[in-house]
Amino acid sequence: MVAAGTLDRRIAIQRKTITNDEYGQEVETWADLAEVWAALKPLRGNERFAVQQLLGTGVMTFLIRYRSDLQIGVEDRIEYDGRAWDITDVRELGRRESWEIDAKARVDA
Repeated sequence: MVAAGTLDRRIAIQRKTITNDEYGQEVETWADLAEVWAALKPLRGNERFAVQQLLGTGVMTFLIRYRSDLQIGVEDRIEYDGRAWDITDVRELGRRESWEIDAKARVDA
């Protein structure tokens, strides 16, 4: 079980929606699915080096409590500390105890 004291960061899990504007152009917007408490978990040194060298962006692992009312996947993102983080992997830890979510800092062109 994840100790409550370690979940000290507030994050928003968001899902993309596509709508059309008045000209028929597609517009991408992000809606909050949930706001949850999370712990930041750094990657091991050799993983961080390999991933950052490959991606050239910030990489973070978020640890949150498992929620049966929430389905999280790589099509979603995390909003944390004023930055958007694209989810790259979601792992269930234990028997529905918590999720470990790997994400990389979003780089918008």
